[in-house]
Amino acid sequence: MWSSIILYTIISIIIVYISHQIWSFVINKYSTKKYLVGSQINKYKTILRELQEETPIIYPEYSHKDIMVDDSLLEGAKDDLEEFMKGI
Repeated sequence: MWSSIILYTIISIIIVYISHQIWSFVINKYSTKKYLVGSQINKYKTILRELQEETPIIYPEYSHKDIMVDDSLLEGAKDDLEEFMKGI
C-alpha cells in the first residue's frame, strides 16, 4: 500500500515537472518579450539622431516696412470697435 502511494506521488511529481518544462519551452520559444524602458530609450535616441541630422530652417526676416497695411481697413476696424463698445 505504501509503495503504491509513493510510486503515484513520484509519477505525479515527474508529470508536473515535465509539463512545467514543456510550458516554459513554449513560452520562451514563441513569445516575444517587450522591454518598455529599453524601447523608450531607443525611440528617444532615434528622435535625437533625426533632430541632429536635420538642417535648420532659416526663416526670412521681415521688417515693418515690408508689410503693407491698408489704412482704410484700420479705420473700419476702429469704427466697428467703437460701435461695439457703445452697445455694451
